Amino acid sequence: MPPPTTGGTGAGVAPSTPVLEAALAAIQRAYTDGQTALKSGDFAAYGQAQKRLQAAIADAVAAAPSGSAAFPAPSGTKTTAPAPGATAKP
Repeated sequence: MPPPTTGGTGAGVAPSTPVLEAALAAIQRAYTDGQTALKSGDFAAYGQAQKRLQAAIADAVAAAPSGSAAFPAPSGTKTTAPAPGATAKP
């Protein structure tokens, strides 16, 4: 599967930032390095790649714009509105 594209201008796509772009590139590198390490049986390198992957994902989440895009429910998905006066529970 090809890596996701970033920085698009399509409807519902939030603009990316240089920090987000760097984090996404780091995710791709760490994932690829991990897969290469697994194929060669180098579990130490795989573990290091997983640590880098986890850190890069955290960086991407922190850099991602929040609340800037709305995603519709998939077709055929029943959606319900919360009951009036309902409160979210942690």
